[in-house]
Amino acid sequence: MNLIEIYNMLRDTFVGAIPISGIDAINQDGLYLAFGGLAADNMLMDKCSYSIVLAVNIANGDVGSTVERLQEIRKKITEIGIRDQQNYFRELKSAMIEGQMLYLYAFFLELEMEL
Repeated sequence: MNLIEIYNMLRDTFVGAIPISGIDAINQDGLYLAFGGLAADNMLMDKCSYSIVLAVNIANGDVGSTVERLQEIRKKITEIGIRDQQNYFRELKSAMIEGQMLYLYAFFLELEMEL
C-alpha cells in the first residue's frame, strides 16, 4: 500500500474517526485518526505510523462503555491485520489531558508502505 491507500483503508475501517494532524489537537471526546510519521525500513519500504485515539470525557465516568469501545477498536485492528497478513498493532497507551476532563486511549499502529 502507498500512503494514500493506507489513509483511505484506516478511514474506511474506522468510520466516523476525525482526521487530525496530531494527538495534541484533541480537545473533545470522540474517535480520531492521527498520522504519526514515516521511517525508512529498507530501500523499497517505509514504516508508516498512525494512531487511532479514543478521547473520553472522564466526567461521564462510564468505564464499562469505554472498555467496550476499546475492545471494538482492538478487534478492528486485528481483523484488518488478519486480512492483510500483517501485525499493525504496536501498543495502546493512555493519558489524561491536563486542564481538561479528557482521557485519551491511543492505539499506535505501524504499517508497511511501498515507495
